[in-house]
Amino acid sequence: MRVVLLLAAVLSSCVAAPSTSRTHSAAPPTPSTTPAGHGTPDDTPDDTPDDTPDDTPDALDLFPADRVLDVSIAMDAAAWSSLVAEVPPMNPGDEVFGPACLPQNNPGFDYTIHEADVVIDGVAVNDVAVRKRNWCGSRSEVKPSLKLDFNEFVAHRDVGGVGALGLNNALQDPSFVRTCLAFEVFASAGLPSSRCSFARVHVNGVDQGLYVNVEHVDKHCLRRHFDGDDGGDRYKGFLGDFTPYRQAFFE
Repeated sequence: MRVVLLLAAVLSSCVAAPSTSRTHSAAPPTPSTTPAGHGTPDDTPDDTPDDTPDDTPDALDLFPADRVLDVSIAMDAAAWSSLVAEVPPMNPGDEVFGPACLPQNNPGFDYTIHEADVVIDGVAVNDVAVRKRNWCGSRSEVKPSLKLDFNEFVAHRDVGGVGALGLNNALQDPSFVRTCLAFEVFASAGLPSSRCSFARVHVNGVDQGLYVNVEHVDKHCLRRHFDGDDGGDRYKGFLGDFTPYRQAFFE
């Protein structure tokens, strides 16, 4: 049995990469000495298209290191309002980041899944499941963290080599860089890690701001690190901190 602890990877910058284009210059024709029916003249241009078009979901780079990913979500306006307003049950006086907001303390609660169409860097991906992410920061009623699941309504669909996107609102990190910076340290140390980048998110045309885009630790991630092997056991780390409540989670 293999125990895998994946922490995360890839520091991403927000500098836009210069665009490049391919041009074909026409050279003067060279008379061919090849007899008819015996081959192709040497000056015949090779216009064979690339095997993988760059405008398909499979070809998307969801974790670019040289630019900010553009994510546009289109969904029913009432559904979006409902998603934003949905929060776990909490009593008056409960801390926003206290025990009451944690998933294990609300066993009967789960965020509602909504259907949406998404455009990522100009590439359309329809029938995507959208919901708030778990944990405390996701409960924001202004800028919620989001999970985009590509498999909920279309089974076994991969987009850019992954099954879902995790868009973190970085509510606990005003700098937006801690997550990717920490993940880059672990990746540089040679640890199996998730990829991390940044995304600008729009919902129904309204700019929601900058998000931290973190790769899910799932079978796609395991296969990428372990030569196609997604077996073994995965364990998700729990919150640990030097506070009276969270010290109990250290082993």
